[in-house]
Amino acid sequence: MTTVHAAIQFDAQARPAGGGLFSLHFWLSLPAGPAIAQPALLPFMAFELRARSGAQLLVLQQPDWALPQQATTLRLAPGTPLELSPPLRLHFADPAWPAPAAGSSLVWTVPAPQAGVRIRVQLLLPEPLFLAAPLRFD
Repeated sequence: MTTVHAAIQFDAQARPAGGGLFSLHFWLSLPAGPAIAQPALLPFMAFELRARSGAQLLVLQQPDWALPQQATTLRLAPGTPLELSPPLRLHFADPAWPAPAAGSSLVWTVPAPQAGVRIRVQLLLPEPLFLAAPLRFD
């Protein structure tokens, strides 16, 4: 499912990364209109995840991370999707999956098994890129 804000489309996907972990991938696309340029830092970490199981809000375990970041400009041009892939991995607290390595600052843990959990991604960028979408698992 894609969220559209103005003319910008935002899609968020989690892909299996092995060892019970998921990598995150975000796509922004602009079907038409003027190009957008937005200052940002890479690796891209300007987002938050909101997880729910039923009506219960789940608090993700997000260890502090320390990565050097470099200033850049995100450029979104009509007809050219922009992919943002944060370096972190997502893990579910499921007895069937191995626990992440101790001290891994780039693994965020959802304190529940994956079944029944819904996650929403919120980009933490200024308008018009302050967008949200459900996280799809493929």
